[in-house]
Amino acid sequence: MPEWASAAVSLASLILSAALVVANNLRQAARNAEKVDGTLRLAGEAKKIALDAHTRIETANAAASLYREMIAREMVGKVEVREMEARIMAAIDKLGERVDRVYEAARHPPATP
Repeated sequence: MPEWASAAVSLASLILSAALVVANNLRQAARNAEKVDGTLRLAGEAKKIALDAHTRIETANAAASLYREMIAREMVGKVEVREMEARIMAAIDKLGERVDRVYEAARHPPATP
């Protein structure tokens, strides 16, 4: 085989090898692009889920705040009722003592000189 034919075959072989490497790299790039697209879709879905969870957390926090406020109002109301009940009972006890004194005074009138 002449030298130029051998060189041509070598050159063709080199070009074919380079073309195969480029084609392989393009296929790999396409696969990587598909993986990136899939990852981006998953990231988008994860973001939606996170936003939904954040919204639910805000709603739960608002409900918990309202519940704490309601409980605080009930507790304040109960404390006030207990204090008022204690004052009423003390007033009733004092009234009973006064009635007893009036009764005793009527039963044992003071001696008149």
